[in-house]
Amino acid sequence: MKEAPPRERVKQGQNLPVGEVGGWHRLRRDRPPWQRRLRGVRWHLLMALLGLVAAGAGSLWALSEPQVDVSLSSSGYDVAGNHFSPTGPGVYQAGGASVVISVQGGRTKAAASALLNGRHMTGVCSVSGDAAEETCRFSLDSLNLTSEDRATGNGWSRVYNDGRRMGIRTTGAAPLPVPFALGR
Repeated sequence: MKEAPPRERVKQGQNLPVGEVGGWHRLRRDRPPWQRRLRGVRWHLLMALLGLVAAGAGSLWALSEPQVDVSLSSSGYDVAGNHFSPTGPGVYQAGGASVVISVQGGRTKAAASALLNGRHMTGVCSVSGDAAEETCRFSLDSLNLTSEDRATGNGWSRVYNDGRRMGIRTTGAAPLPVPFALGR
């Protein structure tokens, strides 16, 4: 028996059943219109842009001042979700913590003693006569801190002597002193 020349064997192996020319077969399929519109989108550039936007938002969030709410009403003094009940004129207590607020010579002063994140904290604050600023001194165990608070219209913008900042939103009686080393 005579073998076919090598050229004929190659031709036989190249016949692929892919369907008629221009017809529908496995190698070509129609895409829905929305996929055809998105075919030209450069996804890598879109994802890079999305990453930059997320990084910018995260940076703004990280650099913004943390905010704490403080309020004073007839039911008590609330600071960062902790309620101090009134026990006398200008005196508020909760557990082992207490706050005393008094007005002397047109200046509002306040003092507090509490456990703050497991550390003993004492604080004394004095609000200026025009209620534009508040100066505070704090003691956290053996760490001594001071802060200068500026009125913002809805509370205080506090800057500690080590450069840390925080915002304090106040509601109720104004000016409302905040003798707690918040954010520490």
